[in-house]
Amino acid sequence: MNFGTVVQHMMYGARNDPNSLPETLALEKDIVVEYVTDLMQIKHRILA
Repeated sequence: MNFGTVVQHMMYGARNDPNSLPETLALEKDIVVEYVTDLMQIKHRILA
């Protein structure tokens, strides 16, 4: 299972359409990646 499939399942679990538009999935994927990247940068600053 790839990351895009996981995002699609998360969105369906949040009561979105089971067949979300590719653009919506791409946007959601970008948001998740940016959020996790920010969290890791904060963690790095705290531990440095």
